[in-house]
Amino acid sequence: MMNMLFSRFLGLVAFVGFLLTTGFASATTWYVDNLRGNNTYDGRSPEFLGGSPGTGPVSTIRLAIDRSGPCDTIVIVPGSGPYYEEIAIGASRHWGTTLEPFTILGNGAVVSGDAPVPPAAWEWVADDVFRFFPPRLSGSLLLLDGEIVPCGEAEGSNEIRALKVGQWSQFGGWIHMRSDSKQKLASLPLRVTSLRSGLSLVGARFVRVEDLSFEGFSIDGVAVIDSFNFELSGVQCRHCARAGMSIAGASTGVLSSCSSSANGRFNLLVDTPARVVQSRMSVDDDGVLRSDLQNVPWTLLESAFPLPRNGFRASAGMGAPYIPRDANCFEGDR
Repeated sequence: MMNMLFSRFLGLVAFVGFLLTTGFASATTWYVDNLRGNNTYDGRSPEFLGGSPGTGPVSTIRLAIDRSGPCDTIVIVPGSGPYYEEIAIGASRHWGTTLEPFTILGNGAVVSGDAPVPPAAWEWVADDVFRFFPPRLSGSLLLLDGEIVPCGEAEGSNEIRALKVGQWSQFGGWIHMRSDSKQKLASLPLRVTSLRSGLSLVGARFVRVEDLSFEGFSIDGVAVIDSFNFELSGVQCRHCARAGMSIAGASTGVLSSCSSSANGRFNLLVDTPARVVQSRMSVDDDGVLRSDLQNVPWTLLESAFPLPRNGFRASAGMGAPYIPRDANCFEGDR
């Protein structure tokens, strides 16, 4: 009897091990298209095939995430422009295995967190200084024609009056800006960072995100916390108020062919004890960090080196350590 129970136990262990190494036969591919998709469709086809409620792509990444499960793949079509939403992946359902990670294929799509500044939102303060109340009390960036608007260093009412034409600053939650007139200011197609973080990995296991861009978020483009064996490949981050990429907690993972530039405070923020292996990584502004590592395999994850706060430690096979960009426009972190 004991031998039979022990044999069944070994069989169960072998079966669980098989699932953990090979994935689930029921893994599903989900499709997202913000041009031709519809959230009433089932998300199981890249094109609308008819039927009820309809076989075809959904229109938002968030819905595909909500419907997905372990080892699934989400395929994003660039569609009709940026996806204005946040992507959150947690440990409960969104995880994978060594051979079959939970995967998001971006295909060059852009996920954006900025929003237009309503022309009527501006109000006069003093002299030629105007203000509006943004979606976030701190950590905002103003964008114009795809670039960051120059930021002044004003911290109080007297300093705000010292702003030069075209400069802005956030004080007391309000964004202040000097302009020749309210009409001219209201006519500018200004945008402001609004949503918090583009991609949040919290407690995730074996997650791969490929060829996806994040821009215009009020905190981080990518925020990874306590996530193990993640891989970001071809991910680009820019115009985020705090950091393009933030890796924190007990996270371990790979950054492959990623880039992060023109962010408010940090382009890449790795907070110990997080560990990452980077391959062909480009960090713009105060320095460029590149590695000679090629095609980093998943087996190297456990040997990833620790990195100090606010940058990289120089290591064999790596370029010069990255010095984070210092900015004056960000009021506080999280």
